[in-house]
Amino acid sequence: MPFCPECGTEYYEDNSHCTRCGKKLKDRLPTGESPDWTQQERHGLATMGNRLRGTVGGIFKAIAVIMWIVVGLAGLIIELVIVEEAAGFWGVVLGITFLPAVLLAAPWYALVAWGNWLPLLVVYGGGISAAILYGVGSAITGD
Repeated sequence: MPFCPECGTEYYEDNSHCTRCGKKLKDRLPTGESPDWTQQERHGLATMGNRLRGTVGGIFKAIAVIMWIVVGLAGLIIELVIVEEAAGFWGVVLGITFLPAVLLAAPWYALVAWGNWLPLLVVYGGGISAAILYGVGSAITGD
C-alpha cells in the first residue's frame, strides 16, 4: 500500500485524501516506498502520546480524589453541626450511628428549615463535581 507524502500514513489506492492529515493524495509515493518517517519514529510518537494521555488523565483523577476527600470531610463537619443545632448532643450521637441517613438528610434539612443552601452545595455539588472530574480523567486515559 502507498504512504501519504505529508504524514506517512498508509492508505488504500482508491483514497483521494489522507484519512489522517487530509492532504490530497494526487502526489502519491509509489507503492512500497516509505516516506521520511520511519516505523520506529511513528511508534515513538504514539508512545509519547499515550504517556501524555496517561499523565493528564492521572492528574484529573488525582484532583478528583483530593476533592472527594476535602469535600467529604467538610461535608461531614457541616452536617454534624447541622444535626447538633437541630437535635443537640444526642442527635449527633444518633447521627454518627446512622451516618448514611444523616449524610443524605442534613443538607436538605438545612435548606428547607433554615433556607441555607450552602451545605447542599458543598455535599452534593462537590461530590458531583469530583465524580465528573474523575470521569474526564478516565475518558482521557481510556479506563
